[in-house]
Amino acid sequence: MNKIILLLIILSIYFSCRENENVYIVSAKSGLVLREKPDQLSKRIITLPFKSKVTLLKLSDSEETINSQISKWYNINFNGQIGWVFGAYLIKANNYELVNCLNYSGIYKTVSESEWNYELKLNTDCSYVLHYDSHYWNDGEKVVNINKEDSGLWNFKENTIILKNQKGLVEAFKYSNSLSYEEFGGNGESPSLSWIKEDNTAINFWRFPKDN
Repeated sequence: MNKIILLLIILSIYFSCRENENVYIVSAKSGLVLREKPDQLSKRIITLPFKSKVTLLKLSDSEETINSQISKWYNINFNGQIGWVFGAYLIKANNYELVNCLNYSGIYKTVSESEWNYELKLNTDCSYVLHYDSHYWNDGEKVVNINKEDSGLWNFKENTIILKNQKGLVEAFKYSNSLSYEEFGGNGESPSLSWIKEDNTAINFWRFPKDN
């Protein structure tokens, strides 16, 4: 009896994994057009929203190049609507690293009147750009005297955004899903990051706009 139960559990896990292999997520922030045929000029059915989950039915026979992206067309099912989408803007739902980059991407900024300003752009392709500048005030005018950028790859792990730049240096930003920033002139709450520096001081970032 125990062997039968174990076999049923194994089969359930197996078919669940097989099913997940055909589930994809829309990675285009502007959405992805579902068409009647695998052709860019084919009639539109709907635009699939960013992060929509779809089920792959089959692939087109040949690849196509659209906006410098090379991919086959994917015949998919979205909530009962069946059509074709360009596959370059889909990622597998079980690719957790890329899915994290979709979920936590956005532009995070410091919001203070200190002499340093930071802006961290986390892109959906897991690349990042960290821009920072130093400034001072002269008769009410902001004067920038240092302007730098750093870039590399990022990912989300254990409630932390991890940056790794092109020189291999790693920085960690603690993530909070909702933290008030009204005291900094904002309105309401927004996802935030806290960058703990080597001297144990923290620099806080808030994501703008809130629905990004």
